[in-house]
Amino acid sequence: MAGYCIGVLDLRKIQRKPRWSFWNKLRQLEKNIPLNGKVAIIIIFIILIPLLLISGVFFSFVHRNSMETEEAARNTSLINVRDSVDTLMKTYEETIDTIYNYPELFRLSERHENFSSGVDTENQFRRALSRIRSARGYIGNVSFVFPDSTRLEDTSGYGSFEVIHAENENRLSEFSEQMHAQKRSVHWEANPSIRKGLGKASYFFSCSKTVRNIYDENQLMGQVVMYISGLAMDDVTALKQTSQDELLVILDSENQLVWYNGDSKLDASLLDGGLLEEFQRLQAGEIHDYHTKSETYCYMYETSSYSGWTFLNVIPMEAVTQQSDVFKLYFAVVMFLVCLFALLCGILINRQMVRPIQAMIVMMDHIDELEKIGQSLSVDRSDEIGGLYRSFEQMGDRIDFLIGQLKEAYSQDKEKEIKLIQSQLNPHFIYNTLESISWVAFDKDLPEVSKALTCLSSILRYSIKHTGALVTFQDELDQLEQYLYIQHFRFEEKFQVRYHIDSKLLQYKTIKFIFQPFVENALLHAFQDRYDHCLIDITMAEDGNDIQIVIQDNGCGIPENQIAQIMGKTSEGIGINNIDKTLRLKFGNQYHLQIQSSPGAGTSVTLKIPKIR
Repeated sequence: MAGYCIGVLDLRKIQRKPRWSFWNKLRQLEKNIPLNGKVAIIIIFIILIPLLLISGVFFSFVHRNSMETEEAARNTSLINVRDSVDTLMKTYEETIDTIYNYPELFRLSERHENFSSGVDTENQFRRALSRIRSARGYIGNVSFVFPDSTRLEDTSGYGSFEVIHAENENRLSEFSEQMHAQKRSVHWEANPSIRKGLGKASYFFSCSKTVRNIYDENQLMGQVVMYISGLAMDDVTALKQTSQDELLVILDSENQLVWYNGDSKLDASLLDGGLLEEFQRLQAGEIHDYHTKSETYCYMYETSSYSGWTFLNVIPMEAVTQQSDVFKLYFAVVMFLVCLFALLCGILINRQMVRPIQAMIVMMDHIDELEKIGQSLSVDRSDEIGGLYRSFEQMGDRIDFLIGQLKEAYSQDKEKEIKLIQSQLNPHFIYNTLESISWVAFDKDLPEVSKALTCLSSILRYSIKHTGALVTFQDELDQLEQYLYIQHFRFEEKFQVRYHIDSKLLQYKTIKFIFQPFVENALLHAFQDRYDHCLIDITMAEDGNDIQIVIQDNGCGIPENQIAQIMGKTSEGIGINNIDKTLRLKFGNQYHLQIQSSPGAGTSVTLKIPKIR
């Protein structure tokens, strides 16, 4: 039993060996393929074939999208034709409705049995119908059929239309059925039986509409039948725009021909085949194929819900697929050029990259024959391959150069460190010197000078300490008081500073020197022509999540055209413009300063700062 299990295990090992051997051989083959072969594999299998597949999918998508776009455009055009013809037909229906403007017709129709005895009455009835016929163009005949279908009255244009009158006489019973049984009050149809010759002038279509006596409880009075020449269709703009390469056909509800574009290059005999039977079984608004013995056509149709007519558009297949065929040719040319380009790329890569690398490998194999590593190599290229050659021969020199740069950088870092230590020692020397002078002044019984020096020393320490850090408003006011003491020492009692500050706001933080530049600007410029009653008001108030600061003086004011210049000036190295930039950089553009001033009325500076603890 154990021997049997061992045999099974050995069999599995035997079965695995070919599989692992295949992959190992494949990997080994990939490693051993020369650079030329790898370039060919990359170009063919990684670039060319995927590009062809993607291009094929893209062409299929573009072809489908092109056909959908063509279908949508032609359907829109056909709908426009349908709506335009419906609009034309509705105007003729409105012309029929003008019969209600002649109440005498309804009085005459009630006595139609007496027409034979009254010629004047008959003429009056015909004159009324004639006025209706002349209301619009292309109306060949207007007839009035009485409900009992025994008599009609009509009037014709374009000369004598006996054929139309005879047609009306033959259809009296049909008109009577329409009056009593039709679902729609208006009925549109073609009239092929009254064509007298060839051409559009012989085509007529009719509109039949039931008339009721609105003056007598809506009683049925008869039916108006209007015959309209097919030439009326020539005034429809949408029909005029039909291309000669297409066949546009209008059929009534019985598939009788109403109109077609006679200048079409397509033969109207297409309608005599199975096309009229075929399209009714298919979806409207979509392109369908129709095959004859010699040609293939596309067609689509729309049906009017108003008249029940069908608008059929037949197009040669090449006209529909023209854009797609152009793209197909373009695609074939592009694919040929891509393949040619891939072949040229392979040849170019082999000549410009593979061969120079192979030559360099040979040269590196014989590097021990060179007198030194940096020996000059013969190369006349300035591209990457040439750079590789030059890099190989300049490797030692570049290493020496980098070592020299490293030493120089180390020396510069040491020098910067020494200067930093010295810059830290110099302020301490200044602090100690100012304190020594202050003690001498105090010892010489000059307390004001001593205090001024102490204030100056404190301001200097404050300006250097924690550079860039935020400070509290309390610290700012303390430093402002020391600055004002120095200025009082200079200007004596010339000015007064008043504070309007909520003490709970002093715990919030701000940038350094938020007050001092504006106070200094007022002392140096605003009060230069005043010698007393110089006031500076500093106000701090809450504004939601912000703090609003207003610094106002009663000085000489600033002309509006000089405010921009002042924003760019500096005051003792701390410019007002710098404060505006600092506020924007630290807190955002919504936090900045505004200056409002007018000559003789003083200056007001407003700052907005977010609440920061």
